[in-house]
Amino acid sequence: MKNLLPLLFIIFTISVFTNCQSDSQTAKKNKTEQRKNANKKKKPNQKKANKKKRAKSKPLPPITKLKKSTKQTQASISKISGNIVAKDKQPFRITEDKIIIRGMAIDRPRKTAAAGVYVKIGEQYFRANYGQPSKKFANKAKNPKYRRAAFTANIPKRKIKNGDYEVSLCVVSSDRKTYYEQKKKVKIKIR
Repeated sequence: MKNLLPLLFIIFTISVFTNCQSDSQTAKKNKTEQRKNANKKKKPNQKKANKKKRAKSKPLPPITKLKKSTKQTQASISKISGNIVAKDKQPFRITEDKIIIRGMAIDRPRKTAAAGVYVKIGEQYFRANYGQPSKKFANKAKNPKYRRAAFTANIPKRKIKNGDYEVSLCVVSSDRKTYYEQKKKVKIKIR
């Protein structure tokens, strides 16, 4: 009998330990299932929020309907048809079928992204595709509102007569009422 008591104690301890193990595994499974269910519930709401973010903004007003601002903003052309504006010699000779202009623009007076950008070549205005990622600039400026401040303009060369031109930017203010015309111009030759 004396030998039986320690044996019973060992069996009892093992059974209690086993029950605790299975309870903790069940608890872990329940927590995992609860997280999955919570994520499933959140996803439809997140999708709605993302759709709102991706919802098309109002079309950019024609430049003729906007008032020219006396203020200045920050805008720059980084490349014209592969030529790096800061490094390559001007005027840039354009012989390709398309003129591709890339750059960045913000609405500095309102400390936010602009509503859009027009590229001015000579006396003609061309709408750029504005709102492309510019995280590097946003981080440098320490303003997350500038994360989509880059633009690209694809302009068919046939829309512009051969000749020498100055290219500048007209940045539409975030309230869509005015535009800022960039003073700095880039020279190109279309042949």
